[in-house]
Amino acid sequence: MTLKSFGYYGTVGDQVNETRGAVNRLWVCGFDGSISTRKANILSASVPVTLDVSACLFPPSDKPYPERTREYVLTLDDIVPDAEDRLLAMQRDLGEAWAYVDSIVLIDEPNLPAHAKSAKTLEQAATLVRGLWPGKKLAVIYYTGKPLVGLGLFDWAGFDRYKDGDRVLWDWWPKWLRWLRKWGWAKHLERQLTDSQELILVPGGGEVEFPVPDLRKWVKWANKRKRTIHMICFIWRAPAYEGKMSGIVNRPDIVEQYLEVGREVVG
Repeated sequence: MTLKSFGYYGTVGDQVNETRGAVNRLWVCGFDGSISTRKANILSASVPVTLDVSACLFPPSDKPYPERTREYVLTLDDIVPDAEDRLLAMQRDLGEAWAYVDSIVLIDEPNLPAHAKSAKTLEQAATLVRGLWPGKKLAVIYYTGKPLVGLGLFDWAGFDRYKDGDRVLWDWWPKWLRWLRKWGWAKHLERQLTDSQELILVPGGGEVEFPVPDLRKWVKWANKRKRTIHMICFIWRAPAYEGKMSGIVNRPDIVEQYLEVGREVVG
């Protein structure tokens, strides 16, 4: 197979216009503004959409738990009681934009210690979402360094490891460098996927303290694989509250490279 999708994590500000013709997927998540803004972005881009629905499924991670009411006791590893109603309301609010959604994210980095979900909870969430929308794929991006909980539940799976730059693509090591195998995260994850699962690659570039990926290396690596691959770069423009991230659009040394590679992939 080959590299099928190219896009960016999140859709912030005027990103749709700035990347038009250089992406063929939107990854719409919680920091993309109101539901009306997300709808407008999706309709404007008119490309397939991966939609994060974690706010409909899980309690926010910035509150003390357990949360107790007369009806329930809610922990961070629970699905909210009205999850189905929230999901259907979101679908109604997106209106005609819903037709572009082909894949769903239950939660970003479900193995991140700050909001880690158990395999049982992820399975419950996956069952709910697949029951409502059986035609949609389930996608996940994992935090590296922790178990890949629930990996078999997802149709598409990836990881983020920005600090290692291109080293996440390493395929082989001489014997005296075996200790560096921790860098080859792409191959490490790919080995754990079934033949039907698709791989998500997440090159960085939006954070100045980490190495800048050579995107053409990533494209070349992807096009040598036998499975379908989606490339979702992090991050075109950071939301205002993420002060430490500059965003690729604000880095004149690399922004043209990203746009150029995106156009080449999209065709």
